[in-house]
Amino acid sequence: MNQPELDFSAVEAILKSDLSLSLKLLRYINSAAIRLRYPVTSLRQAMVLLGEQNFRRWALLTLATSLLEDKPQELILTGVIRGRFCELICQGVGWRILGVDPFLVGFLSVLDALLD
Repeated sequence: MNQPELDFSAVEAILKSDLSLSLKLLRYINSAAIRLRYPVTSLRQAMVLLGEQNFRRWALLTLATSLLEDKPQELILTGVIRGRFCELICQGVGWRILGVDPFLVGFLSVLDALLD
């Protein structure tokens, strides 16, 4: 997931091997939050429609929520809000740091609390 170029074929193979991840992705892409006019049934199509950056974000959040089920949801929400805040700040001031995802930086700012 952290490679500069996302290999959709390799990721699709991983998703196909894990039914719960496949179902989570299809539920997400077909949710009201995405607002598509037609249902998506293909994993490849879901990944392409989300785009590389949004797919990486979805994967990070899915991983975090599944690994940290015993942690308060507010902590994960705080990480998401901080991630979005960092993204907006970088966009607002025109910062573009190659190889660094501002969302990931903001989200990981709660890592110490998530991992105790």
